Amino acid sequence: MTIFKYEPSGGMVGCRWKMFPRARELEPSVDWSDRGVIHISIGVVGSIYRKVDEVDGLRVTYDIGTVISEACPK
Repeated sequence: MTIFKYEPSGGMVGCRWKMFPRARELEPSVDWSDRGVIHISIGVVGSIYRKVDEVDGLRVTYDIGTVISEACPK
């Protein structure tokens, strides 16, 4: 089951004359240190297609930085 599906940032690190915080965190990291919780972190994504909050009784938490499609609308 896919619990997090996103469009990569394409290397974009800012828009509108402003740099994104955490722009260098382009790949997600996963932390399983808490029993029953999966924690996914990523600094910048292009957009988010799927974000599941629970899977097979495990809670899924997120720390997602800038979502470019929201921060830099066309």
